[in-house]
Amino acid sequence: MLESTLHIKKMYADPLAFEVIDIVEKDNLVDVLSESFDVNAYAEILFLTKYIGDYNISKYGDKLVFENEDKALIVKRI
Repeated sequence: MLESTLHIKKMYADPLAFEVIDIVEKDNLVDVLSESFDVNAYAEILFLTKYIGDYNISKYGDKLVFENEDKALIVKRI
């Protein structure tokens, strides 16, 4: 992670880069996001789940939310 940019590199795959928007409690997620849930993002969510691992990943507008235990990381793909 450099400043507010998160870079993820997996062997034999292209790297991914995200702009970190916020880290919040999962219960406060509704208060932070104003975008609606993107039901058509299934392919991107499936790809990210295979690339990153077992996280609850959701897409709201152009923002992605990675949930683990009681925390949520809100990022925007660069």
